[in-house]
Amino acid sequence: AIEIARALHATLTPAEAMVAAVKPTQNPEAYLLYLRGREIEIRNWTREQIQRAAQLYEQAVALDPSFALARARLSLCASRLFDADEGPEWKAKARAEAEAALRLQPRLGEARLALTHYYLWGDRDYDRALAELARTAELLPNSAEVPLTAAYIYKRQSRYRERFVALRRAEALDPRNQRVLEILTYTLRWVRDWPEAMQAGDRLAAVTREELLCYSRWRRAHDEFRLSGDINALKKAIAAEVDARASLDRDWLNVARYDTAMLERDYTTAARYLSAVPSEIFREESRPMTAHSKTFYEALLAVAANTDPTAKQQALEAARHDAQTRLVSPKDGLPDEKAHADLALLDAFLGRKEQARREALRAVEVAQPGIIEKNDISSALALVYAQTGEPDKAIDLIERLLTEPTEVQRGAIYNMTLTDLKWRWQWDPLRDDPRFQKILAEPEPKTIY
Repeated sequence: AIEIARALHATLTPAEAMVAAVKPTQNPEAYLLYLRGREIEIRNWTREQIQRAAQLYEQAVALDPSFALARARLSLCASRLFDADEGPEWKAKARAEAEAALRLQPRLGEARLALTHYYLWGDRDYDRALAELARTAELLPNSAEVPLTAAYIYKRQSRYRERFVALRRAEALDPRNQRVLEILTYTLRWVRDWPEAMQAGDRLAAVTREELLCYSRWRRAHDEFRLSGDINALKKAIAAEVDARASLDRDWLNVARYDTAMLERDYTTAARYLSAVPSEIFREESRPMTAHSKTFYEALLAVAANTDPTAKQQALEAARHDAQTRLVSPKDGLPDEKAHADLALLDAFLGRKEQARREALRAVEVAQPGIIEKNDISSALALVYAQTGEPDKAIDLIERLLTEPTEVQRGAIYNMTLTDLKWRWQWDPLRDDPRFQKILAEPEPKTIY
């Protein structure tokens, strides 16, 4: 690193020069394990892969307990695993490994970064995390992980302008960082900036592994659909996958076809594609439409298609049982607001209006504190109001929510965008209301953030 800097006539900061001069470990086997862990961390972000990276770092530390860099990366993985609800032992490990790394190398930037992530994901102390991140930035001035971490913190503080600045900085430092581009694209969707989301999605596709490209293209097609309101954007994306290679992922393709058929109200076709998708597909983090169980989608299909009353009742009760099961083991010890929201909507379809409204209000009450999480669940409340004969309350919420950031998921039932309101069957009870018609006749309002 020092020779390269000299050849480029670049000047290393004292911190950079110190890091470049220090050998991370004297044990080559430990270093190889560390490199394998970093490769997994960089290329993947599912909890299973982060667990695998953590295992490799643990093996490296076992070979060389003084390997501060490996301890720091282990702490970073542990913090994310705790946030993913993998158990309280990960929180303790995150702190212990970060502190151990700092004792071994007090000016190791990754150790400071690890402590920042502990405050962020472990303690949820966002002010302290930002203060620690400022110290980290002095040691890692050119690391994209620093502004990316700032973006994580700003999201939890609902500071979206600062989040965009941080993400743009991270992309400038590491233009091919898939994680940065994913988060930038998601955030642009939350504020309904469809043109920018499409452009960021194109940059993301350019660095996405071939086997995952189908998901990137499908998400981009949804951005185009929400910008134009033209369902042909989705149909072209599906056709392109079929023409390209009959899709690397047949299950994903059937999910995409199901959702598109539901938008077109072709319920017979939708039922055929949904039945072909295994239930476990809806529980995998890396796939589209994982916000709900398969039984939930089956229940919605039964209602939309107005099937046999007995079959519809059975589908709704099965989905309701699944939602209640989710409340038995809530994440992080907190109630699952989406399970409450799902229960509310299912109760509305079952004709239990008062129970549905109470459950929907409970969902908003227990929702995570961020703006997008609250607004996502408030969208579910608006839908429950629409389905239980409270159109004015539903439209009051819709008018507000269309101007605020909200979570936007592919095919999610509660999405609050103008295109979703126009196309999705669940909003049909409002179709004849003049206020709702006025909303649909005007351009999508600008999201204020």
